[in-house]
Amino acid sequence: MNNRQPATYLRAFTIMEVMVTLVLSGIIIAAALSLYLNFENLVRLKNNQINCGKENLQFYQIFQHEYDQATSVSIIQKQVNLLLPGRTNIQYEFNPNYILRNYKDLTDTFHIKVVDFETTPDEVTGWNKTVKMELHNCGEVYPVYLVKQYANDVLMNR
Repeated sequence: MNNRQPATYLRAFTIMEVMVTLVLSGIIIAAALSLYLNFENLVRLKNNQINCGKENLQFYQIFQHEYDQATSVSIIQKQVNLLLPGRTNIQYEFNPNYILRNYKDLTDTFHIKVVDFETTPDEVTGWNKTVKMELHNCGEVYPVYLVKQYANDVLMNR
């Protein structure tokens, strides 16, 4: 009496099929990770460029506004002193790798390199009339050229 049942085979994957699946999955995951890391680096680079552009724009807008509002501009070497209405004095120092802005007891620092800083006095009054410079930041060059238009009442009181 043999009560032995016939063997039943379970359907399963062979070891070779499992190995091929793992290798293909690894290749796909490696490619996806590489694409993700490249995209992340590109986004980081663009954010740095945007932040550099924002800093340049912020400096330019502040400096231009205060330069236009100033009743008197004095420039000694790479230091610009602006006298605004109400006897408010603002001082800019153009150092080799950064710009300092001193207003009352506050100091702002702009991490911008200034190259070719030049000024031109007015022929009639001798007052400083133009400021020309190049801002170098994040590998980009931004030319700045400002012309000071003095009000007639300021010129008459001189």
